[in-house]
Amino acid sequence: MKLFERRKEKPPGAVVTLETSCPRAFSIRSLGAIETWFCEIGYSRRILSNDRDFDARFSISCWDFEFAEALIRDPEVRDAVASLDERRFKWLQYRPGTGWLQVQARGWPFVRRKPERDRVALEQLSRVQSAIARLTAAKSFPPATRSQRWALIALAVWPVVALVLAAVEFLRLLSRVADVRELFDFLQRSLLYSVPLAMAISVAHGIRFVGGVRAHERFLGTSYRTFVATVILVGGSAMLANHAFDTAEPTMRQPRVLGVRRDKEKQERVGWYAQVESWRPERGPRQVIYNLSREMAHDLQSGEGSLSVLSHPGWLGLEWISDARVEKAGMTESR
Repeated sequence: MKLFERRKEKPPGAVVTLETSCPRAFSIRSLGAIETWFCEIGYSRRILSNDRDFDARFSISCWDFEFAEALIRDPEVRDAVASLDERRFKWLQYRPGTGWLQVQARGWPFVRRKPERDRVALEQLSRVQSAIARLTAAKSFPPATRSQRWALIALAVWPVVALVLAAVEFLRLLSRVADVRELFDFLQRSLLYSVPLAMAISVAHGIRFVGGVRAHERFLGTSYRTFVATVILVGGSAMLANHAFDTAEPTMRQPRVLGVRRDKEKQERVGWYAQVESWRPERGPRQVIYNLSREMAHDLQSGEGSLSVLSHPGWLGLEWISDARVEKAGMTESR
């Protein structure tokens, strides 16, 4: 048995674990209002134990319907869960990756130095462990197929990949934007396209889950990841297209330098920026040119050189700067 105390929770919570072996991941928890509502409108379906009192209070989550139904129809499992509920039970779950049968509750009267107080919880976990052993001895449950695993991996990984790629592209292009305020306006306009697209994709995913067991969990989880990934992808793609498809002639500008500063969070060699007089009055009196070298900043501070920037109008209207250089007598320094 292992006991973990979570000191940050209010009231304090704890997790008791029992090492065991189970062919399926599952979770049994108190029935919530969201799940109840989705079941009432017919979108989601629950796995029932045919025990009215138990089904009114608890719900099981497992992708294998046959295993989950057999598990909660075992009277010993239901008695163990009901006993844990008397001690403010929160959830009972098993994850194959950990090999632990876990139970969590809030406000349990145990402390790390007195594990004997957890004996009741451990006894109930042992009863569930025995039920799992009987169930697996009576029938074998094959492992998840490769196609199922790849489908789950794809749903979980592609939003993360999209987030990383968009973040890298955003950081790469951020220093080239002529005005940060225009960038935020540009990203806000991209929401007019990304939000409806994300909603359409989420609805398309949701239709696939109608009538399934715990369909609301898959719908909400998939919709959240899809929404975030779509918004980020559309915004990042718009910035990339604005730069990549800009074929208009650039303009060389020589703004008046108002001041030079160093970004302390970056390396001293490249962490310099210049505040210059704006060449477009609608932007305000000043704007910033980022990522200047230390040598360029020194020349601008000493007044030995003048700043020149090569600006592009942008394919989608977001002006960007491809080059910034400091020109002085007989020399040109570029960032």
